[in-house]
Amino acid sequence: MEARNAESPGEPRPPAGKRPWGSFFVLPGGALLALCFFLPAVRTCGTPTCPYEAPGVAPPYAWGLLIAIGAFLRIILRARTPKAVDAAQFIISTALALAGAVFYAIGVFEEFDEDTVPYIAAIAAWLPLAALLATALRRGRSWRLRAARSLWTVAAMCAAWFVFMGIDSESTMYGLWLSVAGAAVIAAGGVADEVAARKDGGS
Repeated sequence: MEARNAESPGEPRPPAGKRPWGSFFVLPGGALLALCFFLPAVRTCGTPTCPYEAPGVAPPYAWGLLIAIGAFLRIILRARTPKAVDAAQFIISTALALAGAVFYAIGVFEEFDEDTVPYIAAIAAWLPLAALLATALRRGRSWRLRAARSLWTVAAMCAAWFVFMGIDSESTMYGLWLSVAGAAVIAAGGVADEVAARKDGGS
């Protein structure tokens, strides 16, 4: 009797390049970012302030939760991740980037003074990242690559915004720097996903 292969032919394993390695960064990074919504980020008038006390700053934290869910689905489904997950991730990330840019641009133009300088710097830091994000819209790009690029560019935008928010505050607290750390971990996952997508011919 011939020795049977250890792997069942009816259960093919996903190609190595298509394994969702980046999601193992995005899942904890997104979860950490979502958790930071409830942690003290800055001091206002000497009092620790959490993001949930200022609803206007909620979008980055909500984004962290949503992409953590997407990463969890990608890990569970492995190489069989439907395009809908990638498309939803790209659309949500892009919408956050656009909404944030418009929100702060309006705030700067409505009241221009020394207090708005950090936000002008944040918007300036976003411009090259937004340009990189826009390149993902080129015809022929896979949804997988678009989703990956949206992850690391928007995560970098969030990190820049957190840093400048800290500059503009009375003093920073651990929640703010954990938010930066979460965004950095997400960005690492996005870069890993984009590298994998390019290797699989998804450029």
